[in-house]
Amino acid sequence: DGMRRSYEPRGAESDGAVTVWFFGGSTLWGEGQRDLHTIPSEVARLAEADGVPLRVVNYGIRGYTAFQEFLVFEQELGRRPPPDLAVFYHGANELYSLLESPANFGSQPSVFQLEVVREAFARAPALPGDDPPPEPSVARDYAETGVVSRLWRSVRGALEDPAAAQEAAPVPSEVLVRATDEAAQIYRRSVALIRHLAS
Repeated sequence: DGMRRSYEPRGAESDGAVTVWFFGGSTLWGEGQRDLHTIPSEVARLAEADGVPLRVVNYGIRGYTAFQEFLVFEQELGRRPPPDLAVFYHGANELYSLLESPANFGSQPSVFQLEVVREAFARAPALPGDDPPPEPSVARDYAETGVVSRLWRSVRGALEDPAAAQEAAPVPSEVLVRATDEAAQIYRRSVALIRHLAS
């Protein structure tokens, strides 16, 4: 139902419990983490230790940006009573979503996760006579996207072929400046929408 399972302390279902909704990308969702040890689950544990029963709801979704979190927040407010508090944990995906594909450039939050959508279509069930796509794997995803894995690949590549490593230029500064500016514009508008909706 769009929520990741979270730790439920004693008293979380009582009338006096404080309801907290959490929104964010993979870090908030808990990439590679057990359900009961995500950020929302740990916040519930810390509150329980202080005698405050929290009913936490994890609406985090891998790769989501502030604008997408706003849309989920709006949708959930239409489906259920509002929480006592909503927590938004974001920032990195705003810039990453613009840098992942040139088609994403622009100051409008209209094209998100283009490469993820393409990958989803690639993983779709095979047509009759086609080879099936590989099964999804958290380990393979981490090996492809994790910071340590990417760093290791770049170091290994530089050791194996120093000339090629020198030719592989980082993101040009003008592209990074443009992406940062556009991401900041979208982010500021998204936060304003979240605050307006919360009020």
